[in-house]
Amino acid sequence: MVITPADFQGDSLQDLLSLGFISYAQVEQKVGELLKANFPDEYRSSRQLIVKSYVNRVNLALDAVARGLGFSVVPRIVWEASHWQQQLLEWHLPVEVQWTIYQVSLKERPPSKRYVQLLDEYLAWRKASSH
Repeated sequence: MVITPADFQGDSLQDLLSLGFISYAQVEQKVGELLKANFPDEYRSSRQLIVKSYVNRVNLALDAVARGLGFSVVPRIVWEASHWQQQLLEWHLPVEVQWTIYQVSLKERPPSKRYVQLLDEYLAWRKASSH
């Protein structure tokens, strides 16, 4: 999902790109997929992105956007867990792009039963709310 500062009033790809982009690891592919799906005639490549800042964690991108430094693209799960929602605006696009989220654990140390139960409940809630 595309997030912008809460006071963003733009309504075109050019307005969005003029904000500048807050980048983090592996987001350029995601932003490209999302913008290409929604603006097939206007968005050509990541060269159109003016990177204003680079952060090393996705949640820090929310902080930078909330401070008005630009826009970013984050998974919905990150948005939902954020305490920055009052300072951010979800820029709605007609075409959604889905990305896989992986659960990783050490082979010798599986996650606790409590964690697995919590994750299962969360995934069931997400599945139910997406219908």
